[in-house]
Amino acid sequence: MDARSDTYSLGIMLFELLSGRTPFAGEWGELIGAHLYMRPPQLAGLAPDAPSALVTLIERMMSKDRAERPTMTEVRAELARLRPGDFHSGRVHESAADP
Repeated sequence: MDARSDTYSLGIMLFELLSGRTPFAGEWGELIGAHLYMRPPQLAGLAPDAPSALVTLIERMMSKDRAERPTMTEVRAELARLRPGDFHSGRVHESAADP
């Protein structure tokens, strides 16, 4: 385990915040297997008003391949590009220089 495990955990928390549910359900052993091998449900279908850039970021954070997960520095930079108003309109501001 390394920092990419934290990225995965934060991705799970963001998934839950946006969708209102956990990505996986079941008994302890089933949950472990799901987190290791199963793809989570499509977040875009569970949170249709979420900005697509945020959905994509969360999906990357929850990648089963740790090498595909962004670093926390990358997560921070991508989150910084999102504006509060983007969550109401479903759009994302592209310029990180104009917060």
